[in-house]
Amino acid sequence: MSMQILLVEDEDTSAELAITSIRRVDESVEVVVMGDRDSAINEIRQHDHDLIICDIRIPPNSQSVDIDESHGLAVHAVARDVCPGTPLVFLTGFRTSDATRRRLSAGGVSDIFGLRAHPMVQLVDKDDPLRLEDVVREFVEALATLDIACVVHNDNDVNPAFVRAVQTYASYTNHSAANVQSSSGLSGATVGRVRLESQSQAAANFILKVLPFEDAADEFERYRNFVASRLAPGVFAPTVMSISAGLRKQSGLISTLAGDGYQSVFRLLRENPSEAARVVSHLRDKLAPWYDNPATNMITLRELRREKASDDVTSRPEPLGDRLDVIEELEIEMPRVITHGDMHGENILVDRRGQPLLIDFGDVGFGHAPVDPVTLELSLIYHVEGPARDNAIGSSIDWQSWPDISQCYGSSPLSAFASECRSWADEVGSPRATLAFGYAHSLRQLKYPDVAAQIAIAIAQACAGAI
Repeated sequence: MSMQILLVEDEDTSAELAITSIRRVDESVEVVVMGDRDSAINEIRQHDHDLIICDIRIPPNSQSVDIDESHGLAVHAVARDVCPGTPLVFLTGFRTSDATRRRLSAGGVSDIFGLRAHPMVQLVDKDDPLRLEDVVREFVEALATLDIACVVHNDNDVNPAFVRAVQTYASYTNHSAANVQSSSGLSGATVGRVRLESQSQAAANFILKVLPFEDAADEFERYRNFVASRLAPGVFAPTVMSISAGLRKQSGLISTLAGDGYQSVFRLLRENPSEAARVVSHLRDKLAPWYDNPATNMITLRELRREKASDDVTSRPEPLGDRLDVIEELEIEMPRVITHGDMHGENILVDRRGQPLLIDFGDVGFGHAPVDPVTLELSLIYHVEGPARDNAIGSSIDWQSWPDISQCYGSSPLSAFASECRSWADEVGSPRATLAFGYAHSLRQLKYPDVAAQIAIAIAQACAGAI
């Protein structure tokens, strides 16, 4: 990930001097120049940068001669809001007010590019190009050091921010190599298991999730409120750090693992289906605190479905035809509890002792009781890694009979796993609540092109007919 710099400067001569200072440090740095507040703000919103250099006195737009500090401060405010992990350098002059200097100097410090407790906002006299050169050099050399200090080996192409987050964490632990097993979710986040190695110390294992910084802040708050304070240690991977500085508009959430002997439930299902079924039973017991003191409410099937899918999905002629309006008026008693919200087979890891470890808490919060067990069961076919997508495993499953667990799975190797999920759903909710959520969840799948629509529709029809 080559260094990207945004330079905001309205004077051509000053812009040329700044670019010369940057080029003297590193010819490969990419520099984008904007000459006013509005174009700078648009550039910040539309693109990513590793460093923003901004003259504090700029015009509001290309047609104005109103050159004022307030416009530079507006760029500062947007940058802090849109990309708080990007450092800023403001070019000041003798006319810069003391109040403005104090405001910009209060930008705080952070660990960035391997630099410890580094100021995120710096002031440089615009008539001192050598000082600007020194500031740029510090960032460029820090990034180069970060890149060579830890070599990252990927199992596939991951986004550059993920690699930089791995290297940033390795700068704390002093490991020199990283092996990554990564995947991308529907949310656009990149999640991977990382093993850090070094010849001089023991390996370190963790899970890294890189996502937009606002989403990362929300997920960390959910983790603190619903996971760390309510479940016993050992049930979940503890999130120990959030990295934002240096990741442009992204953040990385670090969750530690006790070793590297973990595999996903999906993988275990392919190798040992009966053991995978026992894992569901263990997980059900460990998540019992989430189901304490449920609040029960009545909800129509239409309201439930609209939480998952818009009315557009029901405008197709195939799903339920003329009966749809009548069916969706049915009321269901639905307990509300704490749910994981995205409990598929890749979000449950299993250690060598057969104990489950829950990861990825972006959707955890209050939800309907059957959500997790039904989502887990149907991830067999709806998730891209679901074992039921393998023809050798899934061809014997009769999805049109989904309400009847025995008839649906028959002699499939997934039968015991599905049965554990279904009994869990029926216990924490009710058989009727299970069918209702199965209906809503299945119609939601119609918006994903990788899901077989005929299967989703068959399950939705079967659930609606059995409620």
